Amino acid sequence: MRDLMTLPRARNAGHLSEHHRYCLKGTRVEVFELIENWADDDGALRVYWLNGHAGSGKSTIAQSFSKRMFGEKRLGASFFCSRDFADRSELQFIFPTLSFQLACQFPAFRAHVVQTFRLRPDIGSESLTNQLVELIIEPLEAADISTLIVIDALDECKDDKPASAILSLLARYINRIPQVKWFITGRPEAPIRSGFRIPALQPLTQIFILHDVEVTAVEHDIELYLRTRLSEYIQDRSHMDLPIPWPSDEHTRILVKKATGLFIFIVTAVTFITSPGHLPDERLELITCRPDENTHEGRSGLDILYSTILEKGSTFAEYDEDYFHNLRMVWGCIVTAFNPLSLDGMSSLLEKRPRQISTSLRLHHAVLRVPPSRSEPVRVYHKSFPDYLTDPARCTDKRFFIDDANSHTQMAIKSLQLMRIKLKKNICNLPQYSMNKDASLSYRRSGIGESLEYACRFWAQHLAASSKSRSSAEEEGLLSSLRDFFEREVIFWFEVLSLTENLHSSVYSLRDARSWVSSCVSLPFDPRWISDSCALRLPVMKRHSFSTPFTTAKDLSSNFLIVFKGRHCISTTLLCLNLQRAAKYTRSSTPKSRAVSP
Repeated sequence: MRDLMTLPRARNAGHLSEHHRYCLKGTRVEVFELIENWADDDGALRVYWLNGHAGSGKSTIAQSFSKRMFGEKRLGASFFCSRDFADRSELQFIFPTLSFQLACQFPAFRAHVVQTFRLRPDIGSESLTNQLVELIIEPLEAADISTLIVIDALDECKDDKPASAILSLLARYINRIPQVKWFITGRPEAPIRSGFRIPALQPLTQIFILHDVEVTAVEHDIELYLRTRLSEYIQDRSHMDLPIPWPSDEHTRILVKKATGLFIFIVTAVTFITSPGHLPDERLELITCRPDENTHEGRSGLDILYSTILEKGSTFAEYDEDYFHNLRMVWGCIVTAFNPLSLDGMSSLLEKRPRQISTSLRLHHAVLRVPPSRSEPVRVYHKSFPDYLTDPARCTDKRFFIDDANSHTQMAIKSLQLMRIKLKKNICNLPQYSMNKDASLSYRRSGIGESLEYACRFWAQHLAASSKSRSSAEEEGLLSSLRDFFEREVIFWFEVLSLTENLHSSVYSLRDARSWVSSCVSLPFDPRWISDSCALRLPVMKRHSFSTPFTTAKDLSSNFLIVFKGRHCISTTLLCLNLQRAAKYTRSSTPKSRAVSP
């Protein structure tokens, strides 16, 4: 397995990682019976698509099903996609991650993959087709393995194809591994629907539409969840003097009706009602006092609940615009972050005191997972909440609405500012000519810090997602920051990426930066000087090669060359030597900013 440890893959993407939820015992009985019958039937169709709207419980079902199959030693691998994490929202990590998990379980599979990886160490960074064939299909054929593979929330991966890229490839090669079953969940969005309609895949796919389950069965499960969780809550809280029974049958009926089949509604409602520091009966009354308010179904009812939670958490600052400005900045960071940040990480990146951050979070635990430690990441409980906050048609209170593109702009600005302040030569104070392996990854990361590591990895992604309707002043400010970055900090940026084992992401960052610059309406300076100061070519993974994020005629790549092997630098000593050489070259040859010729 040591050979495969450098295979690019998503961390914590499997069903055994933390923070997963399971179905409450006694709920979803009919659903699990159907899914498990499919899994047990050797003659059943090879693909199962669990289709459902946001908040209907797909991921919880997938997690519970994976746990059961793993316990019976029938699960080969699982990948839980999530747009909350950069590596779990990228298609390029799905097949290598599944392959790594399969290799951990099956020795014959592992032997084939190891042999492939030794001959093709860059396979994890090649095309999706190559990855599927050489990391999944061929090893499964060679090992003749019967197993089950789970992919959850496929719609949360970034995919610009009309039909899902993963499903399109599966359609082409699935007949080569008839002994393998695929359990896939996802919202019924256009690329996913189109993927399952591909002629080669459609006749092999069994579809289960979760939101078409009999209403009475879903309401039974929701009521069981509600009564169980609130009963557990009051067991050790007799001092609260709650009425008996609590909640009343009428309150229960109203909440179940308001949920309209969405489990995320009732889970969020229970979390809100039982939030520490508040009277649960008052919070229950706040949600149920207008039983006919939610005459619409589905998303609208969830929107009303989210609106209630936000308003109740901010009543003390009703007319304090500074509070709401700070809240929008913090929530914007949480919503747009490509990897969740801790309270301390947000504090450093946003240049806010920890208390300013915690003030924006402390009364909203019904929708946020805020850990007790300031060094652990803050996360939203469910993706439907960011969807609500960033949709002006749904979040109609401008005090809470988050302009997604503008938040990305601010995150790009803050990331560039932080790198300008903190990047420096030999940031971890390692002995001269030492290798990365001479110090543990945890030591290197602690020397760099969470916020700087985040900024180095994601500044360009935020730039690419920033507002297209930015003001000329904003655009010129970002261009000026980019100029300073490529003139002064770019060398030390590569050093941080190498130390944190994220060097492979530089290719995509440079591509994103180049794309953003090409979209600028006007440039206050000639961008060609960046090539003169950076003189950089990255021949990475055999498929990507360009001198800088800016297309130029002048190529000084012979002065500075970094070679990668897969996602890790071949020699950190070589990297340091080249960084020093390039830094000397940059200091001696960086030209002044030049005006654009008319």
